[in-house]
Amino acid sequence: MQVWSQSWSRNLRVISRCDLETTPYLFADDTSLLEVINPRNDAESFAKINRDLYVLSNWASQWRVNYNASKTVYMIISNKNNNRVYPNLYLNGQILTKVTSHKHLGITLAKDMTWNLHIDAIIKKAASRLSGIRRIRFLITRKARVSLYNALVLPILEYGGGVIFDNCTVYLKQRMESLQRRAAVVCTCAFRNTSYERLLGELGWNTLDQRRKLARLSLFYKMNHKKCDVNNQCIDCENMVGVPEYLKNLVPKKVSDRSDYYLRNANDLTTVKTKKVKVYNSYVPKTVRDWNNLDGYRYTPSLSSFKASYKKGMLRSPNQLHYFELGDANIYHTRLRLGLSHLKSHLFTYNLIDSPICGCGLESETVDHYVLRCPVFGLARIEMYHSMVDILDDHLLTTLKKDSDIVNLFLHGHSQLSHDENLRIYAMAQTYINKSERFSSNSLQ
Repeated sequence: MQVWSQSWSRNLRVISRCDLETTPYLFADDTSLLEVINPRNDAESFAKINRDLYVLSNWASQWRVNYNASKTVYMIISNKNNNRVYPNLYLNGQILTKVTSHKHLGITLAKDMTWNLHIDAIIKKAASRLSGIRRIRFLITRKARVSLYNALVLPILEYGGGVIFDNCTVYLKQRMESLQRRAAVVCTCAFRNTSYERLLGELGWNTLDQRRKLARLSLFYKMNHKKCDVNNQCIDCENMVGVPEYLKNLVPKKVSDRSDYYLRNANDLTTVKTKKVKVYNSYVPKTVRDWNNLDGYRYTPSLSSFKASYKKGMLRSPNQLHYFELGDANIYHTRLRLGLSHLKSHLFTYNLIDSPICGCGLESETVDHYVLRCPVFGLARIEMYHSMVDILDDHLLTTLKKDSDIVNLFLHGHSQLSHDENLRIYAMAQTYINKSERFSSNSLQ
């Protein structure tokens, strides 16, 4: 069976090179033909396609391969809205169906090359999977929720996004970003009104637009991988593998190759001039502009070092401390960090209740009041202070001069503590949350 598959693919490629007049594209058992239609003589273009379909039909008959004409379709890609009547296309004597959109290798292509249909489809699919995670979010740990999102939802949103449909409209990008916001709420078990920026900071996530930009630049790095010698002169890297030659040929020349003058941007690539916004925001023109705006690390010796340098300066990274859990206290601890919890000051800020005054009647129920001053939780607070003294040395204790310093330690740990010591701080905070029972179902009624 393996021999047949190899022979089938090899002979089809021979036919493609020798006998086909249109441009063939092969992937596994999928065969696509591309032809640029001559607007002055479209009959000639369609006759050329029909001849190639006849050649493929004869080849299939010879090698006992069946092309299903009922599943074979064709699409005319154009920005024009005219209703021109074109000749028919035939395969095995049957007229092929003309479509206005087609899903090819997971990407829904529309006849006008807009991405509404594709993004509608991926949002619907991703939202369906996210709803499954949402139903079990209180039954699994935060780490499990994030892992499920990264495995089941994020690949759907990102597949092909950096290169193919990153030139979609701002509205479509916002729709995808809105879905990730919903995912952030599910993964943190936060309230829906929580700030998106705070959710991203809490999870260490980046916006989908930032992730697509890194994907675009990473591919462009492989297309234009160069390194600098001792004289800081850029030379071609010998190990430019993994990228097809036709992609490397898309990289424009450097400014110094087009001008004899010494210019400040001599090492930049020549920007691609375009007339339409859709083309201006497409992969090569947009990525060339971003590439020219990068710092010197665009010529780092490896792709991994390039990504690391880019992430260090531009992107967030997750805080592993936030995965520490003592039951549901992790959820309440997270909500306190995010600035929207069941504390009355938070609910009052979002116009969800009429008064921010704590149940003790002394003052507004802020995080400071809940952690440091509310008399209702005095016993739990004393135990928390004892734990704090055991964890912190005398020097760090003297630095906690303000209430805000203690609250910040309660919420985020301390930069001068080790990872294990910060875990103990998180355990201390979540133990206080559990013992105070402020967020239990009885206290919220």
